[in-house]
Amino acid sequence: MAAAITTQTRIQCIAMQPNNLDELPQFELDFLREVPTVWNDTRFLDGYPGRYVVLARRNGDNWYVAGLNAEPQPKTLTITMEEWAGKTVSYYVDDPKAGPQLRQLKFNKKGQAKVVIQPNGGVILK
Repeated sequence: MAAAITTQTRIQCIAMQPNNLDELPQFELDFLREVPTVWNDTRFLDGYPGRYVVLARRNGDNWYVAGLNAEPQPKTLTITMEEWAGKTVSYYVDDPKAGPQLRQLKFNKKGQAKVVIQPNGGVILK
């Protein structure tokens, strides 16, 4: 799901098979239906070529932050988004024991929050 935000393309291609409708959690299906296809702004927040990337993208008034981790160990990062100072956002995360989860994440007054990106996994903040 995070790749739908980090990948820069004019056409969003999300491959689905009929069995995915029964296998995926409803929050994933909802997200895939609503993911924007155009962006008004893109910011590089963090990353290193071939290791990990974190991008913030805006569609209208809505910001999305996505991170991908290509390393073999979890990566803990502090995300800074001044627009989210003191706010709580949706946090889509890979839980190594429970699978994909939709949680809430509170940003501090400086607009910072810690996230963990699992090995070969991703996160989305919205």
